[in-house]
Amino acid sequence: MVKGASWIVAWRVVTRGLGLVSTIILVRLLLPTDFGLVTLATSIAQALENLAAVGVYEALIREPEPDRAMYDTGFTLNLLRSLFVALCIAAGASAASRFFTDPRLAPILFALAAMSVIAACENIGIVQFRRDITFEKEFLLMVVPRIAGILTTVLFAMILRDYRALIAGLAVLRVTRLLLSYRMHPYRPGITLQAWRRIIGFSFWTWISATANMIKDRTDTFVIGRVLGPAKVGVYAIGMEVGALATTELLEPITTALFAGFSSGRREGADIPRAFFKAISITFILTLPAGVGISLMAAPLIALMFGERWLEAIPLVQIFALLGVTKAIPYFSSVLLAAHAQLKIQFRIVMVGLAVRLILLFTLIGPLGLMGAVIAAVSCFMAEEILFLIVTFRLFKLRVVDLLHATWRSILATVAMAMAVAAEGIGWAPPASGTLQLATDLLTAASSGAIVYCAVLLTAWRLSGRPEGAETLLLGVVQDTWRHTTRNMFVRRA
Repeated sequence: MVKGASWIVAWRVVTRGLGLVSTIILVRLLLPTDFGLVTLATSIAQALENLAAVGVYEALIREPEPDRAMYDTGFTLNLLRSLFVALCIAAGASAASRFFTDPRLAPILFALAAMSVIAACENIGIVQFRRDITFEKEFLLMVVPRIAGILTTVLFAMILRDYRALIAGLAVLRVTRLLLSYRMHPYRPGITLQAWRRIIGFSFWTWISATANMIKDRTDTFVIGRVLGPAKVGVYAIGMEVGALATTELLEPITTALFAGFSSGRREGADIPRAFFKAISITFILTLPAGVGISLMAAPLIALMFGERWLEAIPLVQIFALLGVTKAIPYFSSVLLAAHAQLKIQFRIVMVGLAVRLILLFTLIGPLGLMGAVIAAVSCFMAEEILFLIVTFRLFKLRVVDLLHATWRSILATVAMAMAVAAEGIGWAPPASGTLQLATDLLTAASSGAIVYCAVLLTAWRLSGRPEGAETLLLGVVQDTWRHTTRNMFVRRA
């Protein structure tokens, strides 16, 4: 699982690095309204995608020995689902354009409808990469299309200077991934529904949970677009995207590997508590400093990379970054429940979070604007995290003391890091004036924070008797990488 997650994290790092560079270029070429329009359109399309999701990949990963009939049925279900979604997107394009009072939405939605069908035609055989936890192949499958999409977006942004550049990049990404999926795996799917019962039996609760999650995660975009306008959607989207970097770039890749690992462990009778807490400890050692660091440096980060037009996103970044530091617990709890087919419980927890978010969203966004949406998101997450903790710990006989034992060193080091950066007058402070000073502040805070965090973490680990855990694993990875690098250097010289 660690090896597989490392490949996915590597994909995230590579593509996010390229994506960050492209975003810095794009925010200088495009307006917040352009980002807002595409965010609205993709939210509508994604909402319909989630409503029709059938959890094919999850069912194939959990199945002990899936046969060709099951693979072909999965491909057929995906294709039928996407054709239905494409028709719904196209049929509702004009109505959505009128609802949000912007005629440019309709052609964007038509393009997204076509992309949905393209995505459904991907080779179903690539699910084998996840079943076998061979994520180095998935790395190539994800990173090459992403690079192609980014390059296309930047090129078209320089030429067109409007939202069409974003759509062109998405189209190239989808087509490249489609072609690559058949290049990388020899399986050639057929059309059949022979094994539909075996897939739908597991997929129903996956679908209904995905639907609830979709409503929970997308409603704020629709409400903001309707009440405050597309420009505010763009600000909210950037604030959430930057603030959630620690979650999207670290947690989600690890979660992908964990589902395959927990499913395999369930079949083999592995030690669930030990695997769960080890995953938590490894994740916290990375996500805690990353999330708190982004929150601390939100002001110079946004001012330097996005410019003055996006300063409104700074408080959103600060809050969403802090919100994500403990997301490993509900993320991994959800994966553990899914791997053990406890999807009813997961669905009930999501419904509680959805109710909290909807009530607060419609109550607060009018008087508080964007901050009302932020409060609704934070409250929803806190409710879900508490419920996941209670349910998972009771069901799998986990102990809070083991959670604290696995994470206290990371927490202590992160607190020390935050205090050091805040003492420098950079953390959680207004942005300085001038590009040079902003860059200096970022460099100073990042370097001093990293030094303090690593020093406190390793000191606490040594004083604890160097227990086997996240520190041991990460030091081993660093040492292996160093040996591999130096060995290759000597070989080249020879």
